[in-house]
Amino acid sequence: IPIILLAGFLGSGKTSTLKHLLENNQNIKIGTIVNDVASVNIDAKLIANSDSRNDDNSINAFAEGVVELQNGCACCSLADELFASVERLTEGGKRELDAIVVELSGVADPVAVRDNWEQAKIAGHPATKLADLKRTVTLIDSCTFGTDWMTWDTAGDRDRWTEEGDDCAAVRKVPELLAEQVEAADLLLVNKIDLAGEKQTKVASGVARGLNKDATVVEVEFGRVAVKELLGKGTVTLMSTLSTKEWQLLQLEQSTAADQLGITSFVYKSSTPFNSQRLLALLNRWPDDNNSEHRAFVGVLRSKGFCWMAPTKWTGHDTAMYWSHAGKHFGITSAGKWWGTLSKEQMKPYFANNIKEYERIMKEDWVSEEWGDRRQELVFIGTNLDETDIRTALDECLCTDDEMAI
Repeated sequence: IPIILLAGFLGSGKTSTLKHLLENNQNIKIGTIVNDVASVNIDAKLIANSDSRNDDNSINAFAEGVVELQNGCACCSLADELFASVERLTEGGKRELDAIVVELSGVADPVAVRDNWEQAKIAGHPATKLADLKRTVTLIDSCTFGTDWMTWDTAGDRDRWTEEGDDCAAVRKVPELLAEQVEAADLLLVNKIDLAGEKQTKVASGVARGLNKDATVVEVEFGRVAVKELLGKGTVTLMSTLSTKEWQLLQLEQSTAADQLGITSFVYKSSTPFNSQRLLALLNRWPDDNNSEHRAFVGVLRSKGFCWMAPTKWTGHDTAMYWSHAGKHFGITSAGKWWGTLSKEQMKPYFANNIKEYERIMKEDWVSEEWGDRRQELVFIGTNLDETDIRTALDECLCTDDEMAI
């Protein structure tokens, strides 16, 4: 059974989209898992009371079951409950469903949900034999997208976004959460265009498209979108899915807002570590809108990836660092050890169930026998980027041959 994740901030319109889906007229059997951070899950009550009837009072589409996830987030504290909910909805495989839709909390990271699911598959969890994650749909509030992107807020600063004790979500930066939800999507619904101005809609659609070029972007009102677009081609066997030609036309009709805004991207790569002092000095000047000398990074909306720092008296070459920047927030944090700290024979047991990933690392990430996968690999996304200046600024932070010899 295909599982569709429905992501988006609190107030983005997820419940409206879900209600619209359940009120469709295509005889689709849909199981629903509602994940809300509120202690009393009003969303589930709304969905459970949804009257999905035709004018002749016949039921055409309905929620086959609604399961509530209380006080938590499917990507962390309630991960196990998500698996149990799938088993409950399907009655251990006895109930026939065409799809399961999971409404994630506003602070949920869809990638974390996917990772938990993949780990469960490897472990042979019964729920993963009944259903599988197939699609992520993210809703964006076009009215607040710009302010959310440039805010200093964390999720804990926002009213009703997190519950007491939900520390992992509370410290998340709003722009970073927004970026991750957009980047994880197969379908992006730019919602509330009836309330947003033309410029707001254009910016939201353009930036979303720039962050995720592989996703389909659809501008909608009241969270309403065609059921076949929401569930995706081939998701439901009992519904008439989009033909290949229709999907090709849909792709051709995608908004060119990203191009109109001048949004581009590039990947910076190097097999030399950064000098931490020079990199810190550069980052302390970024972005500096008032100093033309340091304008290389002006226009960067999002940057992320892995970076390799030269060793200090506290660290060696072992630690991989994760670089993440969105809006006004920036951070470089430990991402564990590089694979290159292990021999290839020591690595292989970690990939016993995924030999293709091991082969990919050897082919794409392994820069040398001496340093393994230690590298700089950073993607930059923004408006009117000066790629040459950014590359030059970062190159100047790389260790020299003399520094590497120390």
